[in-house]
Amino acid sequence: METTANEEQLPEPANAVAIFVLGLLGFFTFGILGVVAYCMGRSYRWKLAQGLVRRNSLADAGYTMGTIGFIIFLAFVAVMLLALIGVIALFQV
Repeated sequence: METTANEEQLPEPANAVAIFVLGLLGFFTFGILGVVAYCMGRSYRWKLAQGLVRRNSLADAGYTMGTIGFIIFLAFVAVMLLALIGVIALFQV
């Protein structure tokens, strides 16, 4: 991908490495860190859409992994809530 002269003048996102690391940890641990990476990645994507920062592949990868980790985290919470409801219903007899 070629960069234009205008794009070269834009600053790098300051938290690109943090987004990547949190996304990686959130993806492999299926934890709350994926949610943090997702939120930081959304902020990066907003700044990118506004033309405030330059595209960064680390931030993009971290955002993607954070999104996947966030979805897995939500699925885990949903399964745990369903299991809790089932246990409560079992003891309601």
